[in-house]
Amino acid sequence: MLGKINRLKDNCDDKFIYPLTVSKAVYVNETQNLQSKLSELDQQFSGFSFEDIMDIDFSDVNERGIVSFQNGAWKVVPDITNSYLLELEKWDVSNEGNDAANTSEKLNEAIQWASQNGYDEFVLPNGVYLIDEQNPLIIPSRMTFNLGGSKLRIQDNGLERYSVILIENKSEFIRITNGEIEGDRYNHDFETVPGTHEWGMGITVEHHSRFIHIDFLHIYNVTGDCVYTEAQPNFYNMSAFDYWEQGSLNIADGSLIDDVSRIRSIDFIDLPDAAISEYGFFNVCGNSFGDFGRDIRSETFDVVFYDDNNDFVDVLTRVKVFDDIEVPDGAASIKLSLYQGTLPTDEEGTALSLCVSLSPRYVYIENCNLHHARRCGIVPTGKHLFISGNKIHHISGASPGCAIDVEDGYGLNQNIRIYNNHLYETRIGVAFVSTQHVYFYGNYMERLGPSTVWGECRQVHINDNIINGSSWDLQGEALFNGNTMFHSSVSSRRSARHLISDNYFYNSSLSLSKDLPFTSLIDANYFYRDLNNTSSADGQNDLQLTGSPQIIQNNHLDEARFYNYSDQNGWMMTNNHFKLIPGTLTVTIAPGLYRECYFDCSALDSPLQFRVNSTGYKYEFKDCIFNETQFFASYDQPMDILRFDQCEINTTQNRFVYFRDMNGILEFTNNRFNMNPISENPESIISLLTSSFTSSEKILLKGNTFTSYGVSMQVIPLSEYPVPDFQIRDNTLENTTIDPNNSHLILSNNLINGIKDPYFIVSTEPTSGYFRYRQKLEEADLEPGGYIGWICIHEGTANETSWQASTVYSLEEMVNYNGNVYKAIDAGTSSTTAPSHTSGSAVDGGVTWEFVSEKAIFKQYGLIAE
Repeated sequence: MLGKINRLKDNCDDKFIYPLTVSKAVYVNETQNLQSKLSELDQQFSGFSFEDIMDIDFSDVNERGIVSFQNGAWKVVPDITNSYLLELEKWDVSNEGNDAANTSEKLNEAIQWASQNGYDEFVLPNGVYLIDEQNPLIIPSRMTFNLGGSKLRIQDNGLERYSVILIENKSEFIRITNGEIEGDRYNHDFETVPGTHEWGMGITVEHHSRFIHIDFLHIYNVTGDCVYTEAQPNFYNMSAFDYWEQGSLNIADGSLIDDVSRIRSIDFIDLPDAAISEYGFFNVCGNSFGDFGRDIRSETFDVVFYDDNNDFVDVLTRVKVFDDIEVPDGAASIKLSLYQGTLPTDEEGTALSLCVSLSPRYVYIENCNLHHARRCGIVPTGKHLFISGNKIHHISGASPGCAIDVEDGYGLNQNIRIYNNHLYETRIGVAFVSTQHVYFYGNYMERLGPSTVWGECRQVHINDNIINGSSWDLQGEALFNGNTMFHSSVSSRRSARHLISDNYFYNSSLSLSKDLPFTSLIDANYFYRDLNNTSSADGQNDLQLTGSPQIIQNNHLDEARFYNYSDQNGWMMTNNHFKLIPGTLTVTIAPGLYRECYFDCSALDSPLQFRVNSTGYKYEFKDCIFNETQFFASYDQPMDILRFDQCEINTTQNRFVYFRDMNGILEFTNNRFNMNPISENPESIISLLTSSFTSSEKILLKGNTFTSYGVSMQVIPLSEYPVPDFQIRDNTLENTTIDPNNSHLILSNNLINGIKDPYFIVSTEPTSGYFRYRQKLEEADLEPGGYIGWICIHEGTANETSWQASTVYSLEEMVNYNGNVYKAIDAGTSSTTAPSHTSGSAVDGGVTWEFVSEKAIFKQYGLIAE
């Protein structure tokens, strides 16, 4: 029956009914209900009064004891909660939002008293506490300050700098939680005291504070930052590292070693007292937060410690700039050995120094709502900082206006984790100015101003975030991976290394503009543009290239815009899927090597363009597939190389590639062309603009298969282009043709509509065309007693029309005389003297003759037996 309700039966209809009182129904044991037990207790304590307790010994009890009745006697036991709830009347503290000076003074007194008396939690009763702008609440070490749902409100003021809560230098193990902190932004006096008034802080964490936890707070309307962690590095021995020599230091005993790959400091450098006696560590820095010295190429070095007698104590190897270097016992001085072989040459010295970086460490800012600050939501300066689960929004009014700004402290800012935050509606998103080992992941960013990784940053990881209506500018070293982007943009700039991979770009863009080649790897990203979504900027390209060439591989552009502004060769494109749509500009592709790429241009309304607005461009396509793709060299500056190898072309277009000019090599080798032109009069598959295509070092068509599934097409127009090496050989043509009429052309072993080299099958000796020495032509109608064909025994142009005096000749008509062939470039009547020039042109009466070549001479060969 314990804890059960005893259901009673109604004697009239034998149904269960509930008792009238709970105390009757609930049993505390098998035989006794709650009503009976309460009656028993009333009798036990009848007549009791606290005034009757006279025999309790309080001599060994502090004020935190609790009077308790145990085992039939009264005792004083410890207060195991270890928490102090502020007694308003005792401390004369108002929680009604008035009397700021007294409130700050008395609260600080009460907090210090609680700390001194062993309490590790201080709790405010609910209310509003007005804080004096010149007297912040100071939280001591090993204390939880629990606002208890109350509000701390700074008194309206005109100071440039204030803090509502201050955690002083060298404080540790502090938690601030559970309440509101409000600034005076909208009532602040910005006029009386000149200045930016950007230093009004909700919470300030000073200098060498450690293990600070700030959570479940609502901080807003401050004139500066909601939370500010402040660094104060102390620089020592500013000119100690001005003298260097070749060599390194023995890590076993600190002795000198000859080493051309290293340099070492010449002098013993004394360690500052603060590093040894008070803090126990130091850093090697430049002459400021972010600088690491002039002529210093390596960020890695060995530190050898020596005692007062310059005897070896210990060594640390492969230390990095700005690292915390702990001082071993007995160490009084150091020498450095840098991992570089070149000596500094700057006459002003290297600007290296020792520094004791008094910056906060192990600070946790979690689950806070931070908004409407003038300067920043959070400025996290220090090492091992954790920012998670916060909502940061509506930050603007004073520079920089960031949700999060990792700046002051520069290279001393290290190992910062920012994750699972919601950031929105700030003038600037996130700024990493000069820091290293930063992890920004799992955040939701929307409607933010630009976020930046500045050039001095190293190892910034931006992973697995949702980014909506925002942008990232990557200038320093960064990894940008696994992010989902909507209506946003990323730019990869400057010279630092970037890995941009596995991101989803939805109506979003990636722009490359690097100073150094191959410092960005763009891998396995997915780009998609919704054509019906008008919120994406019309002028924005999903993938846009400029600057030095980079590596772009395994990306998928699905209905995306692609454009190239780069004037540099060497872009590496591997296994990319390009399904392109029109933009505001004709699609232009970067010069470089394309391997295993897929181009679907069925949605484009104009051809792809090569970027050839200056000389020297090289394009190579290997193992690529082209669907409904056309290429157009649209400018008059020629390319050096255009090569298609082992590619597949499937199109209904009237041509595949169109040139104005070539300066170097044009090669099509081992490709498969599947043409199905929609026009009844298609152009050549490889089209050359006659008026502009003036020269080329080499044209080679070898091992290709050309097939037209519609009307017959010509492979390439063969007018008299002056190409020194012009070869068409080993190709297979189906419903496609080759015109052999070109004096520079070598045709060999081409299978055209099932017939090998049909242009070399003739019924009479050739009377036109250019033929090389030993060129053979086969007889169309072979008969016994006849010949297999003709062989050219003297290279030249075939012609059987001899020049005649006083004869009318039409334009383009060709004649021969004395073993030379001429073409009329001005029509008219000849004179009585035959042309004899062997180059250029000459006037013959009313005719102008241009020298073509020497006359080809043929002989029959291969007598067929009867």
